[in-house]
Amino acid sequence: MIPDKIQKLIDVLSLKTETKKAIWTKGSTEAQYKISISDANALTISRWVDSYKGIRQYELIIYGEGGTAIESIEVSDNDNPIDFEMFRKLYELARRSYFKTDETIENILNAIESNDIVGKEDDDTLPF
Repeated sequence: MIPDKIQKLIDVLSLKTETKKAIWTKGSTEAQYKISISDANALTISRWVDSYKGIRQYELIIYGEGGTAIESIEVSDNDNPIDFEMFRKLYELARRSYFKTDETIENILNAIESNDIVGKEDDDTLPF
């Protein structure tokens, strides 16, 4: 079971991210996102698949002053489904925020719903 304060942190941060009031950056791995809360505090959310066990896992790390990891919590799809879903949702919100997914989809919709021609000819030749 995830501690109450961590649940609240995830809930509030998820809401801030959903309402576009949180700025996520890329973490140190391909599947990690980071948010700096202040000069002294940050957190990361990561996802990976344990290929040996075949399970999905998420990890939330909270960093204190000097970049020291002060809390680390992992959940997998073998754990409490509510906890797993909370971490999965935060990860997906962070990923979508970083890549500006909603804005990109909106731009594409605006382009294809207009009367303008969409697409362009590709001058690149195939490498084979």
